[in-house]
Amino acid sequence: MKKLRQAAKDLGIDQVALAGGVSANTGLRAAFEEHAKRYGWKIFIPKFAYTTDNAAMVAMNGYFSYMEGRRAGLDAVPFARVTIDMSQANITEQIALSLQREALTIATAESCTVGGVCARLGSVAGASAYLRGGVVAYQIPLKIELLGLSPQLIEHHGVVSEEVALGMARGVRERLHADIGVGTTGVAGPSGGSPECPVGTIWIAVSRGCPEGERIRTKKLSLGGDRAHNISEAIDQALLLVSELT
Repeated sequence: MKKLRQAAKDLGIDQVALAGGVSANTGLRAAFEEHAKRYGWKIFIPKFAYTTDNAAMVAMNGYFSYMEGRRAGLDAVPFARVTIDMSQANITEQIALSLQREALTIATAESCTVGGVCARLGSVAGASAYLRGGVVAYQIPLKIELLGLSPQLIEHHGVVSEEVALGMARGVRERLHADIGVGTTGVAGPSGGSPECPVGTIWIAVSRGCPEGERIRTKKLSLGGDRAHNISEAIDQALLLVSELT
């Protein structure tokens, strides 16, 4: 209230409106009414029924997301989107520091994320110290030719599967002589899905070679029909898996 009093004094303001979800705060409403009497302000405070804008926006976002076919799996992290987005920038830097500290290298083999994981890993200054490179194997023949996946593996499990994602991670790790390999495969959308593998189905795998044996992490995402969202979420989740092994 001190800054408001100063602004009113400096600018000659005598009319003040309180708006937004914060206007439901009874203490703030009482303070405005007290200041109105003391300083002769004309104040505008909405009825409580009109102070639920935040809840209304969340409800509308949920409604339109549902209508667009956007779904979250049971493994969804219950945090606000802005928190996740902010943490991802930190995670990329943390991964970079961990890789450099342990003198580890990393390589990526991507399909549905079309090089996005590699781009994020390379966005940190000094990435040449740990980033070996990346392969965008969007089509099946490239997964076979460049990453060494067997046609039988793909035919048996399907190109969008845990086995193929892990094979991609292992293949790029071995072929690019990296300590850690990342593999992503999925149906980003908005078309190309099937009843067995709907749009938004994505598998991610990370493989780390260690003296005591291979360490792996895999994760399945069941998202919706928004291509941009699916790709972005898959990149974020891939980095989270990498952080678990660094």
